[in-house]
Order: sequence, then C-alpha cells, then structure tokens
Amino acid sequence: MNSAGKHQNEHGNAVAPSGLPARPALWTVLAVLVYAAFVHAADTFATFSYQTPFDWRVLRWVLWRGETLFVPSGNGVLPMPLPGFQLFKFVAWFTIPLLFCLRRFDHKYFDIKRFRPSDWLVLAAVGGAGVLAMAVVSVVPSLRGDYPSFREAASADKWRYVGHMLMYTVSWLVGWEFLHRYALLTTLRMRWPRVGWLLIPLLEGAYHLVKHPLEAAAMVAFSLFATGWWGLRRRNALAPFLAHLLIELELLVFMTFV
Repeated sequence: MNSAGKHQNEHGNAVAPSGLPARPALWTVLAVLVYAAFVHAADTFATFSYQTPFDWRVLRWVLWRGETLFVPSGNGVLPMPLPGFQLFKFVAWFTIPLLFCLRRFDHKYFDIKRFRPSDWLVLAAVGGAGVLAMAVVSVVPSLRGDYPSFREAASADKWRYVGHMLMYTVSWLVGWEFLHRYALLTTLRMRWPRVGWLLIPLLEGAYHLVKHPLEAAAMVAFSLFATGWWGLRRRNALAPFLAHLLIELELLVFMTFV
C-alpha cells in the first residue's frame, strides 16, 4: 500500500481499497478531453485549408499520396484524387494517446477472447445496417455526391483506388477507434463511471458536423452503441474497431463497383 492508501493491480496501476481503478485527477481528465478536441479541430482546419490565426495546412502530413484519376461518370469526367497515408491523424489519434496510456495499458480490451457469441451476431447486424446505409447513399443525391462511383473507371484505376483507400483507412481508423473507444473511454470511466462515456459521442458528433446531417447522425448513433455497449459494458475496443472497419470496407466496395 502506498502513502495514499491505494494498492496496485496486476498491471501496476493504482487501485482503491475497493479494487476499482483509482480516479484520475480532474486536471488529467480535462487535459485528455482538451487534447482530443484540439486535434479534431486542428485536423478539420487543415482539411478545409483554414489560414487563421495561422496556416493550418502545415498539418497535412500525408505519405504516398497518389495522382488524381479522371473517372467517367453520368455527370461527365470526375477528378478523383487518390488519398495517401494520413500521418497527422495516425500520430495525433494513435501514437500520442498510446504513449499516454502505456502505464495503465489493459491489453484485454483488444483480446478476441473477450468476444461472446452475441458480439459476432451484433457485428453481422452492423454489416447488414451498413448495406442499408449504402442503399440510402445511392438514392440521396447530396450523399451520392460525397461518395461518387468508380463503376465506370478502368479496372487498373479501380484497383489503384482500392489500394490507396485501404492505406488511407488504416491510417485514420486505428487511431480514431483507439482514441475514442480506449484512451478517452478508460479515462472517463475511471473519473465518472456512469455518465462520463457520453462525452465521447458528443465529441465524435461535433467532429462530423461538417458532414452531411444523415452521416453525422449515423456516426453519433454508432458511437452511442459502440461506446456504451462494447466499450463500457464489455470493456472491448476490438469489436467496435472491427464494426467500424466493416462499414468502411462496405463503403469502399460500394464506391468502387456500384
């Protein structure tokens, strides 16, 4: 027992005599929240080329960016830039939060052994919901404009697009899920066990305000379920990552072939 009257668990983390994780200091929780809000805002400012109070475009750290493809479509020839590896997102959303979490890292959040049979059924349901979402995209012109089709592209261009999109998706999705479903969630759960997790859907929703309202609403709905059910109740960050990845892969197939 240390001077504060706390024990340590098998991970070397401080725990209260009750066995629950010790609450982090309020300033620590606020610092994590401010960090997450800042990197989300910085990424948005860089994406939209804001130059006030300085040129946020300096944060566009992109590796292996591809050339722009010109794809025939029903609306003429569309320019389709091939995305690269988003280094800023990877560092800001994954690398730095991982370093912050190393002292109290719980690898069981990422252990497939924590899966229950119902988790696989929920993943299948998420896949079905993703198919329905793609159907909505196909009939809502404003959404279809955000996700144009590569259906008319040459085969070689399609596969170049798929390769770049897979690299792009890995570069941001790993960090997005780690930051929200582990780094933020575990910190908020220790400070405010019952309601702290609700700040995560709010944060994710705020980041998506620049998107189509239907897409922003879908992201908040996904976050409420993934954070509250898998993250909070099951203490599982792998399942929401796989669910999010499944949706992104469905979107990639939809944009490439439909």
